[in-house]
Amino acid sequence: MGIEFHASEEINVDSTIHLEIFVPREFKTVCVEGKLKWINQKRNDFVGGIELTVKHWMKINLLD
Repeated sequence: MGIEFHASEEINVDSTIHLEIFVPREFKTVCVEGKLKWINQKRNDFVGGIELTVKHWMKINLLD
C-alpha cells in the first residue's frame, strides 16, 4: 500500500514521513507513517511515493 504526494522542496529518499489524514465527516484523523521510496522534480514542485508501514496504532475503524 502507498500514496503519492506533492512537496515544495526535495526530501531525501528513505526519509521517514508522518502523515495526518483528515477524513470527511469524522472528528478523528488517521495518522500513518511510511518511508519515501522515490521522488521526482516536476515543474514547480516535487512528487514522491511513500510506502506505508503497518503498525498496530494505524488500524483504526472509522465507524466506531
